Amino acid sequence: MYKKEHWIGAALTFLFTFTGYLLTMAPTVTFWDAGEFIAASYTLGIPHPPGTPLFVIIGRVLSAIPLPMGVAARLNFLSVLCGAAGALLIYLIVVRIISTWLEDENSLPSRVLVHGGAFASAIIPSFMRTTWSNATEFEVYAVSTATFLFIAWLMVYMGQSLDRRRMQRTLLLVIYIVSLSIANH
Repeated sequence: MYKKEHWIGAALTFLFTFTGYLLTMAPTVTFWDAGEFIAASYTLGIPHPPGTPLFVIIGRVLSAIPLPMGVAARLNFLSVLCGAAGALLIYLIVVRIISTWLEDENSLPSRVLVHGGAFASAIIPSFMRTTWSNATEFEVYAVSTATFLFIAWLMVYMGQSLDRRRMQRTLLLVIYIVSLSIANH
C-alpha cells in the first residue's frame, strides 16, 4: 500500500508539473482544433467528428463557472489540471511497480530509487513536446490521458487487494470509466 511519503512525492510531482504547465498555458484561443473545441463547448455545439460529447459537456460546465479569466483560459486550465493529474498518476503507478521489485523498501537507496524513478517517470513524458502542448491548450488529449492513467492506477490498486468485493467494485468502476471515456475522444 502507499505510504505518506508516496503521497507527498505524488503531490510534489503534481505541483511541479502543474506549475510548468500553468506558466506556459495558452492565455486564449490557439490554432487548429483547440479553438473549435472552445467554441463548441461555449455554445454546446458539435465539433468535428467524432464529436466528443463528454468533452464538450465538461467544457460547457467549466465555461459557465464565473472565474476571473476568459472562457478560453478557463478551458485551457482544464487541460493543465488534467496534465498535472496524469503526472501524479504516473508517479503513483511507478512507485507501486518499483516497490514490488525491492526487498528492503525502507533503506535510503531503495527510497531514492523509488521516489527518483517515479519522479523521472512522471516528469519526462509530461514535458515531451506533444504531451506538453496538449496539456496547455483545450484539447481532448490531456483529459483522455488522465482518464486512462486513472484506469491504470485503479488496476494497480485493484491488484493490491485481496478483498474480492473490493476487486469487483473497482473492476466495475474501471468498466464504467472506459465506457464513459469513449464519449471523450
